[in-house]
Amino acid sequence: MNSQHQHSGGPSIGLRLLWVFTSLNGRIGRQVYWLAWVAVNCAVISIAFANSVEVGQDPQTGRVMIQPPGLALLIMVLSLPAMICISVKRLHDINASGLFAVALLIFPVSLFATVLIGIIPGKAGPNRFGDQADIPPPPATSE
Repeated sequence: MNSQHQHSGGPSIGLRLLWVFTSLNGRIGRQVYWLAWVAVNCAVISIAFANSVEVGQDPQTGRVMIQPPGLALLIMVLSLPAMICISVKRLHDINASGLFAVALLIFPVSLFATVLIGIIPGKAGPNRFGDQADIPPPPATSE
């Protein structure tokens, strides 16, 4: 992120983090995209392990059963909006419509799409989605 913007009265780090994970507006570069992607996935994995997978034996068949905790599945589903927000902003940085983020919801395509949007360089300079990457767009003004 541009530290000069921070010193010039720009949004605080907390507001920028909130913007990264909750807004569909603006652009993020590859570095912020991967850091945000790792952060969301680490949170999901940490919660899943903290909840621990239940391993037991089926009393009727004697087979070992592995049951993922319901909370982990819930956290995975709840993480989807954040993943979509970071993906849409990354697509905006390469001057593509955020609608392509739908590809992340199609399981066989999602891994390929995640890597692809994470490695394509962003458009230098302003584009239709913002002036530069990693800076929240200014609030809309009503005139």
